[in-house]
Amino acid sequence: MIGLARMGRRSEIAELRPLTEELLLTGAWMYTLLSPFQTIAGIAAACAGDWEAAERHHRTAIEQTEAAPYRHLSPVAREWYARMLLDQDTPRFGSKATGLLEEAVELYRNTGFAARAAHACSTLGWLGNSVSEIPTVDHGWS
Repeated sequence: MIGLARMGRRSEIAELRPLTEELLLTGAWMYTLLSPFQTIAGIAAACAGDWEAAERHHRTAIEQTEAAPYRHLSPVAREWYARMLLDQDTPRFGSKATGLLEEAVELYRNTGFAARAAHACSTLGWLGNSVSEIPTVDHGWS
């Protein structure tokens, strides 16, 4: 679903929304592509135009990544929540989205995910913010 979201295939994601809701009922939190299931459900809800449910899922994803040993997913949850806010194309969400993206950039930097930090920075750049150069941190995970 993340791949479909990155390709902008919203209608296909919206069709998969019922499956994401069923998946959440199993109690599972994440899958191997390293995205919280609540984030996936939030993306699907947003693509279906259910902004209230999307926000609820994204907030839950952030809460789960903060509470469980999934801290490396915390910036992912924040970045997709910010994208959901930006997709609504409402000026009142701009500062909230910016704050979430800035948090995501900092968390990506702290965990050594320079490429993901750069991606979040580019989104911030689209919002008219200036961002500092991304340091490369090599943890030997590649």
